[in-house]
Amino acid sequence: MKELQKFKKIFLIVLSIIYLSFNSYSQTKFGIKAGLNLTNQKYSGFVVKVQTDPIITFTIGGLADLELSENLGISLGIQLQGVGGKITAPIESESRIDYINIPVKLQYNFTDLFIGAGPYFSYGIGGKNEDNGTNLDLMLGEDSTDHFSPIDYGFVFEAGYKFSKFQASLNYNLGLANINPKEIKDSFQSVDTRNSSIGVSLSYMFFE
Repeated sequence: MKELQKFKKIFLIVLSIIYLSFNSYSQTKFGIKAGLNLTNQKYSGFVVKVQTDPIITFTIGGLADLELSENLGISLGIQLQGVGGKITAPIESESRIDYINIPVKLQYNFTDLFIGAGPYFSYGIGGKNEDNGTNLDLMLGEDSTDHFSPIDYGFVFEAGYKFSKFQASLNYNLGLANINPKEIKDSFQSVDTRNSSIGVSLSYMFFE
């Protein structure tokens, strides 16, 4: 699958950056991150208006902070993140997609506070759909029979506070990808489905 090959390239590039930074920058910090997300999906271009409510999901994974100067740095992550939403009309259905998420943020550090922004790239590895009380595994692919495309990307914005070896942060992920399968997008060019989420997280920097 071409989409999977693209994601593998992005994944290898991020790993290469982390490896090179570890050897090039004395102030590279590594840690683990976990948090909760309030996430939703926006549907547009469908015959009837689709109404949705947000659902609560999780984030867990690793991160690396690369110091470029006294205040400026790059924050990289490789995390498992749940994204989805609940359709309330015209039908009732709830979907949760599990992504391998790679955020790459340019970060500005104050004394204890920090802000950051940058792109993220995600690849769906599975998920669940609840439809009228029936739980099903989500099908991720580019065929018309699939629920969603596995590819997602967008921008992430984050602000947080550092104390001791911990970081508490608030983030917002703005999805820019139409996550409908390619065959659906080709046949119905007006339909559009996008992810978004707001989350809180706590990180522990265990190695630097």
